[in-house]
Amino acid sequence: MSPNTGPAVYRGLAATSVGKVSLVLCLLLVTVAVSRVTAQNQETAMESFASDPLARGWRIGGNHTLFSWNTAQQGLDITWDSSKSNSFFHLPLSTILTKADDFQLTFVLRMKDITLGNTPGKPAEFPIAVGWINRQSITNQNGYRGAGVSPLYGIKNIAEWNFFPDAGFGDTWATTIISTNNVFAYAHTFPLPLHTDASYRITLRYDAATQTMQTTALNNGQSVGTFENVLLANTPDFRLDAISISSYSDAIQIGPAIYHGSVLAHGTMEEITWTVPAPLSSLTIRASTAGTFVEFSSKTNWLYILERSINLQEWRPASLAVAGTGARATLQDTNEPAPNAFFRIRAERP
Repeated sequence: MSPNTGPAVYRGLAATSVGKVSLVLCLLLVTVAVSRVTAQNQETAMESFASDPLARGWRIGGNHTLFSWNTAQQGLDITWDSSKSNSFFHLPLSTILTKADDFQLTFVLRMKDITLGNTPGKPAEFPIAVGWINRQSITNQNGYRGAGVSPLYGIKNIAEWNFFPDAGFGDTWATTIISTNNVFAYAHTFPLPLHTDASYRITLRYDAATQTMQTTALNNGQSVGTFENVLLANTPDFRLDAISISSYSDAIQIGPAIYHGSVLAHGTMEEITWTVPAPLSSLTIRASTAGTFVEFSSKTNWLYILERSINLQEWRPASLAVAGTGARATLQDTNEPAPNAFFRIRAERP
């Protein structure tokens, strides 16, 4: 397993005492307003913010005052305040994204205001951000977006949309990808404003075949322009395991102080839709006198381990690790039969 990731866990619950198995398959920590599984073994889900998203697996890391659900507008009110600590309104995914995967994120954002230079002595531009992260960024006390390429302070494993308010170069839209070893790939489009009181539908789409990240955007249904693609063919890989609205701290930045920036912005997230590959699909489970067997359609570049519990609290490995091939795979419980047993599959990205 990569040191930058945690496992994705699929849970199959089986009662083995009655001679047959009933199965419940669920995605860990993901319960959203609308979801479906496509024929291409990808999961598409939408968060509409019709009710409090914290009740559906969304989490806040950092300063809780920067994010609040707006009951009246049924949206998420966001404050990007770089004078505060790194803060993330995030949803853990049921998978781990790499350059080998196709994935997409679309969000609808309405800005109320955006101001640069809110931190004394830091008058230059600084980004607001929405995209994907690795959850280790949330607990990394030494990660600073403004540090750029830095062995000590550099951020790792992000793919996000950014906006930098004008500080002399023009309002700038950016698509930024940072690898597992802090290598940057990005595209900037400027001058291009981000108007307040306008509904922007912004899409980031990554295509694994061409290793390209593409950005498109609509303002009240009309295209806002053409964005340069970010080409990742010659860049290191990334590991992404959460969707995040990210407010970065301006505490540590590189370069002369005159170029250090800060930002204070307010907006409302009205909707987020995402499509990601499932680590496995078409799962079945069966019990017989020969043991318990779990079968599923696997994916390459994943390792699968069957885990068993008798109380849903303590989980232990129940099979050897099996490498995905893209074909059907079988995991067998190697333990002695139990009157009641519960099973889940742990999927790890090497």
